[in-house]
Amino acid sequence: MNLLYIQNLSVNVNEKNVLDDINISVNSGEVHVILGPNGSGKSSLSMSILGNPKYTVTNGDIFFEGERINNLTSDERARKGIFLCFQQVEEIEGLTYKDYLRELKIKVKNEKPNLAFNMSLNKKFEDVGLKESHMMRYLNEGFSGGEKKKSELLQMKFLDPKLIILDEIDSGLDIDAIRSVCSILKELLTQDKAAIIITHREEVIRELNVTHVHVLKDGRNVKTGCIELFNEINKNGYSTLLEGK
Repeated sequence: MNLLYIQNLSVNVNEKNVLDDINISVNSGEVHVILGPNGSGKSSLSMSILGNPKYTVTNGDIFFEGERINNLTSDERARKGIFLCFQQVEEIEGLTYKDYLRELKIKVKNEKPNLAFNMSLNKKFEDVGLKESHMMRYLNEGFSGGEKKKSELLQMKFLDPKLIILDEIDSGLDIDAIRSVCSILKELLTQDKAAIIITHREEVIRELNVTHVHVLKDGRNVKTGCIELFNEINKNGYSTLLEGK
């Protein structure tokens, strides 16, 4: 099933063009990896899909499950089933993790927390390798790098989105932590879900069942392929591939 369709998308930030004529189609069950040199537009693409108001669509459309979502807010897109794991995870003093999850359930899922919600929290924390004590700590405050990433994955597990966007979730993690995070991801990525992953790490791509690889340069999608495209880049770098692009 076609889940996300990006058609001729161009985007500005502060009147500067950051994406130019992007075309990408993502179906349920697929894992897409976005590659490219620093500043090529990878994070801009993820922010545009989420609907960050700093990113102004100047041309083209974003469709989610056949519905044009250009004019929807980030919250409205989240309710549709789009979730973004940020590269830098925010710490929020004064808000416990448990209370944050309660607010998510109300705001995104439009459901009132009940006894079943409270009873399910312990298992969800355990499933991602976090301790019950994390529930009553302020959101991400004092968490290690790996715990912060698991915190994002817990939110994802909690919201059960249809499209998962991961912006360098491997940033700052060692090999063991990356494998742990990828193991959780593989459990979440069922056939009715899809993922867009921004990463530079070979370990992440090797751990996940990647179906499509896209290479961005200067805000344009200059090459699309499968895992062989990543293998080529991993062997030869970007310079030969992007020469003249």
